[in-house]
Amino acid sequence: MWFKPASSGGGGGSVWNDRGDTLAADFAVGDFTLGGAGTLDLSAIVGANAVLVLLRAFINPTLGGNDMSMFTNGGTPGNNVCKFKSQGSEASAEHDFWVYTDAAGVVGYNMYIPNATSLNMTVRGWFSAA
Repeated sequence: MWFKPASSGGGGGSVWNDRGDTLAADFAVGDFTLGGAGTLDLSAIVGANAVLVLLRAFINPTLGGNDMSMFTNGGTPGNNVCKFKSQGSEASAEHDFWVYTDAAGVVGYNMYIPNATSLNMTVRGWFSAA
């Protein structure tokens, strides 16, 4: 186990917060800048103590050649990112992103999905400080 649950004693470590099955996506296509950089404020869901967040994205583009990167807000969208690439058009895809939030519970993204007919993202869970 690469994290230390609070129940194991000894202080420190991280706790996994599982949201289980959610009834609806937390973010939809209108919440994103489809042709550039932006941020998602996850603090209402994960709080300010979030360390590492698991996001699930469902994307349905009308054209191929799409990409999406998630990274810690304030970081450089270069090599230390989680990436998704879509090559086909009208090919729905799902992808999991593991990304660190900043101290305020915000993540950054950069994407080129100009013709998305659907883009939904859900917070599946997160690690927080014990």
